[in-house]
Amino acid sequence: MDTINEYLDLSHEYRILVPKDKVSEEILYRGEIYDIQDLSNYFHVMEFHEDVYGYLEDRLFDFINIKLDILINMYDEEILEPDQIDEAITVTNEKISESSEERFTDLATEFLNLLIEAKNNNTIVGFYF
Repeated sequence: MDTINEYLDLSHEYRILVPKDKVSEEILYRGEIYDIQDLSNYFHVMEFHEDVYGYLEDRLFDFINIKLDILINMYDEEILEPDQIDEAITVTNEKISESSEERFTDLATEFLNLLIEAKNNNTIVGFYF
């Protein structure tokens, strides 16, 4: 086993959730997501493990944090409000266009698609790490 993976918690899933509608958004705000068996009925979901979070943190999330004055990190839940989505889309598009790493562009594009869903639905983006 390689030494970096010895310290990663690969049993814990990190989730980015975008409510499909305002009812689902209320579920998210009330913290009732942990009671739902199939999140995909209510949310557009991106799931990954700590290794992917670490990969995206310094390539994307840190730039969004600075631009929006928020704190997407692995220790706290964070919400992007609808009025922050456009700036997050801009930052994500910039980072995708600057990168030549296929892994990054694939993951960032998946995240970008969630942001676009949130914008189209006028809903929030929830980070549950």
